[in-house]
Amino acid sequence: MNLKRYHYILIIGSIIILLSIINHIAVLQREAAKNEASKTVVVKKPAQKPQEPVQEKFKFREIYDVKMESKKVALTFDDGPDSRYTPQILDILKENDVKATFFLVGRQIHKDPDMVRRIYDEGHEIGNHTINHPNLNKMSPEEIKEEIEGNNEKIKELTGHTPVLFRSPYGNASDEVKKVLEENKMLLINWSVDTRDWKAVTPATILANLKKEVGPGGIILQHSFGGKKVRSTVKALPEEIKWLKEQGYTMVTVSELIAGENK
Repeated sequence: MNLKRYHYILIIGSIIILLSIINHIAVLQREAAKNEASKTVVVKKPAQKPQEPVQEKFKFREIYDVKMESKKVALTFDDGPDSRYTPQILDILKENDVKATFFLVGRQIHKDPDMVRRIYDEGHEIGNHTINHPNLNKMSPEEIKEEIEGNNEKIKELTGHTPVLFRSPYGNASDEVKKVLEENKMLLINWSVDTRDWKAVTPATILANLKKEVGPGGIILQHSFGGKKVRSTVKALPEEIKWLKEQGYTMVTVSELIAGENK
């Protein structure tokens, strides 16, 4: 083999080896890019947005009614539960497919825990109405906290949920009461419609009071415990519901009413 031909073979061989090396490097680069892309997908996978803490959303309010155009109202019942009138009220609400809000007293909860579970299980809302139904304005800050926070614990034990709504006995709520509510992230719920059922009036009077004072966003005060006078509440309730529906009203819980407020 002459020298010239040998050089050609050597050059061609070198080119083949070089091309092989380049190809190998390219393969390695593609594999590296693929691996990097795979890592990038994992890193860039969108994480679940953390839920905004409740305390950042909460703002204490004292509510008498809710501003809205929609013809919605909230039926509320204080002072229960009991084993006589509360079941009758629940039966009427169930028959008419209506949800209400019950502001419960701790000493009554102790007597009728099963009724608390029934209220909750049937889809009604439960609010706090203290343990002993005292005049909170005459109590010390420590006593106020016990009345409110102690009843929250009782309700949570039976339902698994801590109330966010509070109604003060007799409608009395000093600055100290409001401070405790704010600390516990609770809203103070009053009323815009007083049926006066606590005065032992007739069913007809209860209905007349409702008709006179109700309006969109109204919160209606009634009772599910309190002696014989609650019989008028029970008798009036079907007529109240019938009349409200005839006027185009929908009855919802207080929280649902607040959720529909004009912003």
